[in-house]
Amino acid sequence: METVAAVGSNWSRPAALESTEPALTRGPSLSILSPGSLDSLAAALSASLSDESAHRRTSTLESISEDVPTTSSPVNRVCRWPQNFADLTHLHTVKLHKDAVTAVCLDETGSSFYSSGMDGTIKLYSIRDNGKRHRRSFAVGDLALSSCLILAAERTVVTGSWDNSVYIFALDYGRVVDVFHAHDDAVSCLAISALLSPTDYTLFTGSWDSTVKMWAVTPSGISKQPLAQLYEHDTEVTCLAVDPDGTLLASAAQDGRICVWDSRNRSHSASKFGSHTDSITSLSWSADGRYLYASCLDGSVSAFLRDGTSVSSIASPSGVGFSAMATDGALMWTGDEEGSLCLWDVMAGRVVSSWKPHASSCSITSIAVCPQQSVVVTGGQDGTIASFGLSL
Repeated sequence: METVAAVGSNWSRPAALESTEPALTRGPSLSILSPGSLDSLAAALSASLSDESAHRRTSTLESISEDVPTTSSPVNRVCRWPQNFADLTHLHTVKLHKDAVTAVCLDETGSSFYSSGMDGTIKLYSIRDNGKRHRRSFAVGDLALSSCLILAAERTVVTGSWDNSVYIFALDYGRVVDVFHAHDDAVSCLAISALLSPTDYTLFTGSWDSTVKMWAVTPSGISKQPLAQLYEHDTEVTCLAVDPDGTLLASAAQDGRICVWDSRNRSHSASKFGSHTDSITSLSWSADGRYLYASCLDGSVSAFLRDGTSVSSIASPSGVGFSAMATDGALMWTGDEEGSLCLWDVMAGRVVSSWKPHASSCSITSIAVCPQQSVVVTGGQDGTIASFGLSL
């Protein structure tokens, strides 16, 4: 199955952060509110986490515009993250948005990215183009955009807005081709799953109204009536992530609670859990879908089994909250509220490399990874986007 990970960012109010030392610690088991909806994972408790490092996950999003090279590969597929990430260099940082960047996504070639911003625009930027930096800018709606992702087959960008709507933007035409009212409050995050076919998707939207909704996406458009509405959260939904099989959706909220849903059973969550004390900013599944990682403004990243059992946690070296995260289960990228980008060895629980690509004390709001080309892009609260890669 082919899936695309959630793309979006958290704009909840920051809270005081506890200072802790770097550590990889085993956590306690957490109770499950809804029993028996997922297969037993008892065997996973004794499995070595190092066995998972042979399998990596990626988000591969195609660049789809007439003046940007297109690819014919899948929207997303599981692949191994390279071990040369520690050798990446900071290529450049560019100011693209007038206000904070809310989401970034890379194409499969690692040469172009798309971003959404609080200024209500979508930006297109070519990282490697014989030294040229080709940019395009598109205004979408009247309010801030919270998130964006790409439907490769439809040559379309989907973006969520603070005006409670989802906009469908056609890159070929350079304009919005569809818009629909999705929630009763701001759309805060998006995720998508190509569970049925490369052209038939399920779109997931999270909102400040505390709900998660599912929508059918076909070549003819997006359904205006949701397939399901999920009400398990009590506070603003901050991020979403779909597992590699495209069957499980994880959602997280401002109160630190996480829900895992079986997208084939749309009536209730399979499990609900959480050990964080502040807003969760990012969710990411391991390559095989057995582990779910959550970064939090309390300065920690936790790993859970699909049933909510806590497996491990990593603490920020400085106690600063993590504002963005991406991982394959063995390597992990984190961005914090003071602008530090770190590459972690998850098993060792230590930082391998670190950078300060944005302005001092500027929160990193989003991280996109292209493993095939060893490219990483980060968005900042100052409206800048930083690119990392092997030396040109």
